[in-house]
Amino acid sequence: MSTHYCLLVYLICALLAGQFLGARAQTNEFKCSKAGTFADPSDCHGFYTCDKNLNAVHGSCTEFGRFDPVDTCVWETCSNPAPATTPHQHFHQLQQELQQLQNQHKPQLRQQAQTHYQPQYQYVLRKRSAAKELDITLIQKIVILTTLVGEILNLSKVLAHPWDISKNRQNNVKLEHVQSLLLLLHAPLLK
Repeated sequence: MSTHYCLLVYLICALLAGQFLGARAQTNEFKCSKAGTFADPSDCHGFYTCDKNLNAVHGSCTEFGRFDPVDTCVWETCSNPAPATTPHQHFHQLQQELQQLQNQHKPQLRQQAQTHYQPQYQYVLRKRSAAKELDITLIQKIVILTTLVGEILNLSKVLAHPWDISKNRQNNVKLEHVQSLLLLLHAPLLK
């Protein structure tokens, strides 16, 4: 029973050692230049151990450990290294991104400005032209009315009864013309 107990303890220790120190598997992906332990460039949890014959064995720390060249696995969380950039490169990259964003939004701003102001501009022109037409017709009507009133006043001096066409046959055509114009001009001015 003591041999089984020792064997069981040995297996448990081997499992725990593999879990804490890292699991290992032979690989041909990594090329060893000399014997030793090297970090896995693509994974901070991984490492490669190279023997005297330059055979590589891949090892992996647990998820809570990272590779350390002195102690192999250290109890720390790690993140895979990001590519190193200088502050100048980072600034240049930000400038390019900003310029791309500005160029993307320029056509949209132009379209919005054109569609926003164009209807108001046309509306103002219509209003102004309508006001000019109204003023011109009103002025024309006033001129015609004053002319007609002048003619009526002159006729009333000559005629005894200016609105009685039958009594003043000699000016019949002129009076009918004046009366019809007065009726036509009087109705639109009241509107």
